[in-house]
Amino acid sequence: MSSKQPHRSPGPGGLAIETAGLVKTFGENRAVDGVDLAVPAGTVYGVLGPNGAGKTTTVKMLATLLRPDGGEAHIFGHDVVREANTVRGLVSLTGQYASVDEDLTGTENLVLLARLTGHGKKAAYARAEQLLDAFGLGDAASRQVKNYSGGMRRRIDIAASILNTPDLLFLDEPTTGLDPRSRNQVWDIVRAVVGHGTTVLLTTQYLDEADQLAARIAVIDKGKVIAEGTKGELKASVGAGSVHVRLRHAEQRAQAEEVLRLALAAPIQLEPDPVALTARVGEGSANGRGAAEAASLALAELARTGIVVDNFSLGQPSLDEVFLALTGHPSEPESLNGPDGPDGPGRPGRPGRPGRPERPGHPAGPEGSRGLPMSTATTTEAQDLAPVRTESLAELLIAKERPPRPSAFSASLTFGWRAMLKIKHVPEQLFDVTAFPIMMVLMYTYLFGGALAGSPREYIQYLLPGILVMSVVMITMYTGVSVNTDIEKGVFDRFRSLPIWRPSTMVGYLLGDALRYALASAVMLTVGLILGFRPDSVLGVFGGVLLLLVFSFSFSWVWTMLGLLLRTEKSVMGVSMMVLFPLTFLSDIFVKPETMPGWLQAFVNNNPVTHVASGVRGLMEGDWPAADIAWSLGWAGLFVAVFGPVTMRLYNRK
Repeated sequence: MSSKQPHRSPGPGGLAIETAGLVKTFGENRAVDGVDLAVPAGTVYGVLGPNGAGKTTTVKMLATLLRPDGGEAHIFGHDVVREANTVRGLVSLTGQYASVDEDLTGTENLVLLARLTGHGKKAAYARAEQLLDAFGLGDAASRQVKNYSGGMRRRIDIAASILNTPDLLFLDEPTTGLDPRSRNQVWDIVRAVVGHGTTVLLTTQYLDEADQLAARIAVIDKGKVIAEGTKGELKASVGAGSVHVRLRHAEQRAQAEEVLRLALAAPIQLEPDPVALTARVGEGSANGRGAAEAASLALAELARTGIVVDNFSLGQPSLDEVFLALTGHPSEPESLNGPDGPDGPGRPGRPGRPGRPERPGHPAGPEGSRGLPMSTATTTEAQDLAPVRTESLAELLIAKERPPRPSAFSASLTFGWRAMLKIKHVPEQLFDVTAFPIMMVLMYTYLFGGALAGSPREYIQYLLPGILVMSVVMITMYTGVSVNTDIEKGVFDRFRSLPIWRPSTMVGYLLGDALRYALASAVMLTVGLILGFRPDSVLGVFGGVLLLLVFSFSFSWVWTMLGLLLRTEKSVMGVSMMVLFPLTFLSDIFVKPETMPGWLQAFVNNNPVTHVASGVRGLMEGDWPAADIAWSLGWAGLFVAVFGPVTMRLYNRK
């Protein structure tokens, strides 16, 4: 992989995005059905559409997160399939929900992503500090993001997207769930970003947002672009004017509706206000009259029939009326069926997909979706949030030479550093690593030690290496749980959109877990020494732990694959335990295989956990169990060879 970061060169006709016949299917549903887009460079391009229209699916294909099933798409002239890694160096993605790690602080999140985009350690901290100050988050820099309000989360999410000023920024529902003041501040940020040359593709459920920001707008419905143009062109396409009538008496609305329908020869829309009506009037469509003449005659007809009118006006159609005319229904907030409905780009069963209820304490709604807790910030707290410093932001957005891409080794270590930070902030995750194995050692040593080996002191010499293997092998499943959690919270898509060595994310998960394995081993050995365990070889102890870490690192690829395949954390844990319990208990961890029935020995003697436990036990006894070591390493190689490529294929196609 080249270390040089790509630079923008607009595609044919000065286009940032050009698609032709873009298609994506999920089962029998064509979520995107022949989308054609031409987005001029250096502008805000709005994408509007009802829930399930295909907006988010389109964005994910353009950001290289989904592979198109048909058609073509180019970003600044680069094909999103054949030149995906080049495209990732040009774009940045801010998803519908804040895709930062809520367990890390604001500073740690930005430093993590800065390192992954090529900044050195010192430069990463400097860039993070500058962005936090510019976005008014300096005072919250050391707080975990899970304690941020919704507006703060959205700010740091956008800040993470401009660590390196992108050529193209995807903003998918950037103000969903925000209060009006926070929305206005996000709009100011978008204007500042575009003012310095970045192209923005904005999907939104708020029509006023598109009206405020977008130079051109595409309306998508049922996976197709049904209209495209400037705001003025779209408004003109559905009528030359819009008649708004407000009555004095609500009981006259039915009569007024009939009078207007006949006078204007146009459909009448009944507004939620019981005294309000609206009609679109096109030039030459109102019984052959112009819009202004038709409106005047309609007002006269209302007066003639005795209908009292408090307010009557003729104006250009609103974007809401355009949306209604084009799609057949008014705009509405996205439901919990997700950004593209039940057949959208994600896996069914998650928030935003049918089949899974919200987790306790994570209510539904804009802030509650994807497992993010509802912000508890009050209106007063939102008002106290420091304003965005547009001048400082403008300085940061000035295009500079991009740092080189990180090496595969550097990116993997950065993800491993993230795992260490999560242990620091959430130390309770080590409970399963330590408490359960300690209880097992105590129970088996003192309850069964005498019966199984004559005395607890003799039994612990046999048991401790086995329990050490059991405790570490059991926690390998948390690699899959971590992957699954990141997918659910949206962090996964942010990592996949980065121009880094593709396996580095997965390797980083495993490196972080290797640290947990080492901590678990240290705890178990310490407890064993206190209870009377005495290894015959200190060097053998280190060799045994190393053998165990190599095996567990390789074994974790199995659960990483499951984390990508299964829908929920509980599913990953459930399937993992169904495999791990037989492997650990039907082994030589607790008793020697020769004490078991003959039919069971056949499984136990060929169980990979038996080989690892025997190898670790032999090394700690000062022996060199070559056969068990060879079998353990052979199993490790097999797991990597089989499950590594499958996992990466799933990761690339997720």
